[in-house]
Amino acid sequence: MCPDGEMETDEMLLAITGMVDDGCTHRLERVLTTVPGVHAVEVFHPECFVRLTCAMDVSIEVLNDALASTPWAVAPLLGCC
Repeated sequence: MCPDGEMETDEMLLAITGMVDDGCTHRLERVLTTVPGVHAVEVFHPECFVRLTCAMDVSIEVLNDALASTPWAVAPLLGCC
């Protein structure tokens, strides 16, 4: 936690598998925003990646657990950062 009581946040860039059209974008955003600690989601459909602003303790495993009943999965974006 930051000295002012705010939670520390992180930005994650993740590859997405299973996206087929623009309709996936809004559905994926809705699912990921339900994950505790996720503050903002920005999906880039043609490029197949997502930018998340989230608490430091949000893991890829937690995100994929939330996506388990969907056709999508996230993974580290290779060649990034």
